[in-house]
Amino acid sequence: MTIIASTGKPARVSVQNIHIFEVGQTVRFKNVFAMPLMTNTYKVTRKLPPLGNALQYRISAEGEGYERVTTQDDLEVVLEGSTIHNTLIQKTFGNT
Repeated sequence: MTIIASTGKPARVSVQNIHIFEVGQTVRFKNVFAMPLMTNTYKVTRKLPPLGNALQYRISAEGEGYERVTTQDDLEVVLEGSTIHNTLIQKTFGNT
């Protein structure tokens, strides 16, 4: 992706440096097998600056009295009507 900088010259922007989730979007942790207690869905409450090369988000689950901070590569979007079970079946066998 090329963006024109204020100098009028092209500036290179890495796609890795772009937040892909929006505030208010519903997400969940990608690897629920490694973290079985984190099977909830979360709302993105804030985009945070990167920590090294990892973009960060602040997320919260309904009913929890606190927020979590996690990196973009640990999250995936939750589609409307999706469940963890359905997603695993779709990943394994495709859309049938």
